[in-house]
This record gives sequence, C-alpha cells and structure tokens, in this order.
Amino acid sequence: MQDYTRVVSPIIDVISLDNFAYLAASADLRGGFDWSLHFKWEQIPIEQKLSRTDPTQSIRTPVIAGGIFVINKSWFNHLGKYDTQMDIWGGENFGKLLL
Repeated sequence: MQDYTRVVSPIIDVISLDNFAYLAASADLRGGFDWSLHFKWEQIPIEQKLSRTDPTQSIRTPVIAGGIFVINKSWFNHLGKYDTQMDIWGGENFGKLLL
C-alpha cells in the first residue's frame, strides 16, 4: 500500500542564463528559506546524507517549491489547501509550514 501523505517535488536542473549551459542539480538538496523568507535550496544534513542508500529515497524538508509538486488531492484538502490570504508572491512555499 502506498502512503497517500507523501508529497513529491522534483529536482530542478538549471540552464544558464548567460550561455545556455546545462547544470545538473544535486540529488542531496532540500527546500529551505532565509531570514527574509526567500525560498532557497540547501544541502541535506550530513547525517541524513550518509544514511541514504538510494538517491530516490525521500528527503525530509521544511518547505518545498510551492508550484511544482504532486500531492494526493484528498490529503491536500485535508491539510487546508493553499492559504487564501497569502497575497505575496512566493507565499505558497510557506502555506503549510506551521501545521
């Protein structure tokens, strides 16, 4: 039986703005944010990195990029969906942070 509470978010590779060079992203990243509440990617803690035996294992993360994820619709509804009063751009990244 699959866990319907899992949320899946992709690793996002980069294409350089300057020269269109392809830059592969690390598989050891998780979502985070700075003191200005700007979303950023950060390395997973070393203990978590050392315990991973498969690059497809789940990574515990405090936040994910708000517009690029897959979630079970019933679970999303159960969590309360997006905060309808979050009027700033990027606020969707933090909508479920305080659950």
